[in-house]
Amino acid sequence: GSNGVKVYTNISNATVLGGEASLLYNLTRSIQVISAWKYTRGKDFEGVPLPLMPPLQATTTVRYYLSRFSIQLENEAALQQDKISPYYGEDYTPAYSIMNLRASYTAILKNNRLEFTAGAENVLDKNYHNHLDWGNIARPGRNITTSFILTF
Repeated sequence: GSNGVKVYTNISNATVLGGEASLLYNLTRSIQVISAWKYTRGKDFEGVPLPLMPPLQATTTVRYYLSRFSIQLENEAALQQDKISPYYGEDYTPAYSIMNLRASYTAILKNNRLEFTAGAENVLDKNYHNHLDWGNIARPGRNITTSFILTF
């Protein structure tokens, strides 16, 4: 295809394996540690890496609760991906690690729950991209998010 356009063709045989694991541990009544890990690997019938296979990724969060308020610090990281398929236009992706910070407050209004959340993602303003980001386009730098959730 043209530059930036992908064309896919089936191959006769491939092996893909992967897994996910997560852990939630309550350090105290107010502090939780949550960790999630994902890994996928694939090879074609000749042992060549399949395209679009992300490296090992992990997200670890420390969350503090106080009544209706919570705050959490999160680390999102991925190892380098050097098991690539140059035939499909892939190239090496360096490892990265970013930090996110979020806080939320929950209010009860006439049997309804209103939750306000604010956060800062990529707090340290790292320049990085995920292996599955086509064209190595960088992910957003530091950014602020907010949300209101009304449950009724």
